[in-house]
Amino acid sequence: MLKWFVLLTVSSLMMSPVVVYAFQSEEVDNTPNPRFMFDGEYEVTADGDVYHLALETSTTRLTVDSPEGWTYHLTEFGVMFSEGQERDFQNRNNVFDSFTVHLFVPPVDYFAEYTLPDAATTNLAFSVLDYVRNRPSLVGDALVSEPVAFEWEGHEAAYYLLNSQDGSLTLLFAVEAPDSNQLLVSNITAPASEMEHIRDVLPHILDTLTINGLQFDASLLNVFPDPLVFPGYDVQQRSPLEDNDGDAIAARAPENPSENP
Repeated sequence: MLKWFVLLTVSSLMMSPVVVYAFQSEEVDNTPNPRFMFDGEYEVTADGDVYHLALETSTTRLTVDSPEGWTYHLTEFGVMFSEGQERDFQNRNNVFDSFTVHLFVPPVDYFAEYTLPDAATTNLAFSVLDYVRNRPSLVGDALVSEPVAFEWEGHEAAYYLLNSQDGSLTLLFAVEAPDSNQLLVSNITAPASEMEHIRDVLPHILDTLTINGLQFDASLLNVFPDPLVFPGYDVQQRSPLEDNDGDAIAARAPENPSENP
């Protein structure tokens, strides 16, 4: 089964923090691995080095274009884009050396013990991200910032920043899909040396992304801090933060979940 916040680098949320090694490198034509075929209907058309994708389930329809020259792989609940090269996602020691973007719509009952909050009183995106952040069994040794709730075009949303402590940094945001009680989740992972370019990459995805007719665009970047401040990472020095003894600061997510707002 594909882990929830797949993206970072060396393990999926159920192992180390956020990575998806859910599929093997495919042929150059990007034919999906049947073992990890998208759980729904999909259509892919090519226009030179750009792929136009439409993914549809009984409750959601997602459309997006790949950045020019990037490869794509369908996942169980969405699609992952990789910058300029094929990747062996089954290699758990594979460290990302360029950008990877994963867009997916997980089922609302993905977590057996997770109780869906009252949508009328609770930001669903914040609730789910807070649930994940507060469970080491899901985020492993990753350092995860507290989720920040916001609204996008009238829809509840939230984001957090994640430091996998293996040289990769991730911005993850989730937005409630219109006319459904589900979330569109976007995972953008980059090597720490390229973190300042996350803002350059995002518009190539956002400007073509829709979910149930909701059109995204680059103005979503205004929600996120500039620069992005990842937990346990010195933005100016481009290195892990250290304590007074010179040891890198490390921390696990708390064992007990915090209360939803």
